[in-house]
Amino acid sequence: MKIKKGNKFRNTILLIVLLLAGIGLYKAGEYIKHLGDGITAEDRLLQEKLDNLPVLKTDDEIKAALSGSPQDYLVKDYVFSNPQTVKDTVFNLLNGDYVCIYVTEETFTLYRKIRNKADESPYRSMWVERPFCQISAPLKFNDGTEISKPENLTFMFSALRMYKRIPESEVNREKRDNFFQSRYYPQRKMNFSLENFEKEAEEFATKQRNLMKNHGKDTITFDDKRYNFTYMSKNDKVTFAVRLGNGKASLGVFPNKNVIIVDGDRIPSGSQKAISGIVHTVFAYLLMVLGIICAVCAIWMGILYKGK
Repeated sequence: MKIKKGNKFRNTILLIVLLLAGIGLYKAGEYIKHLGDGITAEDRLLQEKLDNLPVLKTDDEIKAALSGSPQDYLVKDYVFSNPQTVKDTVFNLLNGDYVCIYVTEETFTLYRKIRNKADESPYRSMWVERPFCQISAPLKFNDGTEISKPENLTFMFSALRMYKRIPESEVNREKRDNFFQSRYYPQRKMNFSLENFEKEAEEFATKQRNLMKNHGKDTITFDDKRYNFTYMSKNDKVTFAVRLGNGKASLGVFPNKNVIIVDGDRIPSGSQKAISGIVHTVFAYLLMVLGIICAVCAIWMGILYKGK
């Protein structure tokens, strides 16, 4: 790039614009990345508290902490060597043995669009999820020390885990007709039969016609519900805060919420926000890279111009 001597003012303005653009793009990228994290302010504060704890990773380190005075630690990537397990007693859907089974309820819901074309439905539809229940086995460190669990303990799974397909072999045979793509539909069977084709087709058409109507409401909640099952297996790695000392272990470290993060060491975003979070993150990094390029170009131009 050649810098002309006769355009001092224009070159200076260009340099300033590039530098400001670079800073602006980078800051915008940071802001969008922050939005893409997809975790609540409460969980972000909790993650900061977890990051400030001393880290333990081995059984020997945990044993030494147990023999000392009570202190809070972060146990990272821990595997329970021979944990107790539980069965699915919620819907009797799964037939395996698990350390924890976490269930979310998803309700079919319509939200009024801000704008829509004349031939479109005035609503957008989505399955709105909420925590339904979790059942978990008693926990012990590998030396046999029992770990007490507070009522506010939550097992947390990544969106990838929550969307992971459950093999049909893990579903009890009598429940398989109500199971489709890792979702359990207790109110309807998913094996559409030829003899009921006309009835099922009419029911589907009626639902579609209802979606095209303006019902005068901003939000419409249906009785149609489905359930997503996510579980922790015996060999999964977990990360959690724990209070160790005087031979005792407790997961009741924080007053409002305590977590066991399964197959990860960071609090994951909610599953519904995961896809948009990925898009936000990719776009954010793109802006940040463009910002760095603009800033580097501005600095390079400044150096060349100074050399003139």
